[in-house]
Amino acid sequence: MPGFSDPAQREAPAGPSQIVDHTLQQGPATFRPRTRHSRLRVRPSAGQTVRTPRSDRSPSCGQGYSGWTTSRIQIGEECRLNLLRSNVAEKISWNGVLISVQPRIRLNRSFDQRSHTYLGYALTVRGSIGSEAREFLVGVGEGAHAKHHFRAGDAVSGDGLPVADPRLETVEFYKISNLKVTGREVREETPPPPWRGVPPPLPVYRERGHRRLAARTYQDKCTTCMWGCKMAAEMIIDQWNPGIRRYRTETFCYGPRSCPLYQSGPARKVPGRHGMSYTEEDWVDDDATSRRGSDE
Repeated sequence: MPGFSDPAQREAPAGPSQIVDHTLQQGPATFRPRTRHSRLRVRPSAGQTVRTPRSDRSPSCGQGYSGWTTSRIQIGEECRLNLLRSNVAEKISWNGVLISVQPRIRLNRSFDQRSHTYLGYALTVRGSIGSEAREFLVGVGEGAHAKHHFRAGDAVSGDGLPVADPRLETVEFYKISNLKVTGREVREETPPPPWRGVPPPLPVYRERGHRRLAARTYQDKCTTCMWGCKMAAEMIIDQWNPGIRRYRTETFCYGPRSCPLYQSGPARKVPGRHGMSYTEEDWVDDDATSRRGSDE
């Protein structure tokens, strides 16, 4: 070839190049001429085995190779689907008797602003979850409550998943399937408070508005009341950097303003950027419940 010496006449390098935390030792370069016949296949003779070099690309799950045939693309998609299925947690069967039914609402805060996400209802169940016997909380949707009209004393069962992010939920299990009401206990109604019975639709809670409720009062007197609510609160600390967030739970009362059990507790503070904080004063609750009378 013009401009290149015959490879057979080149001298072999003095020794192999090595990498020992410093630059490569230079040696004479080798050149392998390529002809137009270099891509031709050579048919093996009888009894001879031809081995192809092993590729780093997976034959079934590789990505980024545009030369795949349709069958190989289908195999790759099937591989990814199988991987997703293997990561899905199995649902846990549960059953028991309802102790209370309350709204399941998430509170979103950003300094002096707040909004709500109405998720459904929280069922407090006394029974068995898997092989464990205890009280536990199950989250159901608005449609499930509209169908079954849950109330304390109902015998219920179903299958559910553990919540993916406990910071965003006050229940332990959600995405319920095979939900059944297997029995309904007839109880003698006792005068309120607390208010029991079938909780109203979620728009009723939205229209009524809530007041802050002391956490101790909620725990001691209001966990079985359909107007009590324990919310998971997600707080954006910096509006200019919404990825910075904190989480906590807050308790509220949607019940009549004249309830003798009600205790507001201390005013709540919301953290902000650069160490600032916002204090939610009483007038916020007064404004939220101003559309109804004291006995409503």
